[in-house]
Amino acid sequence: MLGGFRVTYEELPYEWTYRKRFGVRRNFNGGPLEWLRLDWALEPRADAPSGCLLRLSIEALPRLSILRPVAWLNLKRSIAGLIDLGKRIDAHVHDSAPNPFAEPVSPSNLVVLERAVETLRKDLKVDEQLARKMGDLVRTSPDADCIRIRPFDVADKWQMDRRAVLVAFLQAVAAGLVELRWSIVCPSCRTQAEAVPSLEDIGTEAIARCATSRSTSISIAPWKPRSRRPSPFEKCRRKCSASPDPLERRTSSAR
Repeated sequence: MLGGFRVTYEELPYEWTYRKRFGVRRNFNGGPLEWLRLDWALEPRADAPSGCLLRLSIEALPRLSILRPVAWLNLKRSIAGLIDLGKRIDAHVHDSAPNPFAEPVSPSNLVVLERAVETLRKDLKVDEQLARKMGDLVRTSPDADCIRIRPFDVADKWQMDRRAVLVAFLQAVAAGLVELRWSIVCPSCRTQAEAVPSLEDIGTEAIARCATSRSTSISIAPWKPRSRRPSPFEKCRRKCSASPDPLERRTSSAR
């Protein structure tokens, strides 16, 4: 949403200068703006031997002059939000303040979670401690961590055997705790253009949006229809984001 308008846009590939700046331009298909450009620049601090200043700039062209006030208010609000996020990240890195990405934590269906953990333990013979840790991971992890679970990273964090954890997560698919998804991977931003439960469900639309993308990957995430619905943080930053998914933060009732 932008100024009360539901908008779609084409996002051009990000422009990078290593350790100096990055920016992106979005061409809108409707709404109050013709286009929008965002630039982030890192500049050395003259008053300190280390660290840098983050400068954010936004340029936009209103579609109609009458919409200029709407565009101005929304851009001002966006800048304030981005600056606040930058300050919170800085405080987290330098002052051990809370991680700004530690929230939200979407609610989980505890009945379904417990049933899945019990299935892992009793029917699939997964180690009880491992099964409980997997259930806690799905229940308590921030959405930013839960939207795509990497079993090897989880195993390293838990100091467990990688293969054992991977096999347990694959068994958790059958138990209904998590699901496997096949993704079209964007070569520009390395995130997904589309995620589906099987290869045959991958459509041509996602491939067309990232015209040069032909890579696929497999990922693990909470089983959305049942255990938990984390909000979709990871999205392709090119044209694939032209129609953003609605936030999915509600948990359906147990079946």
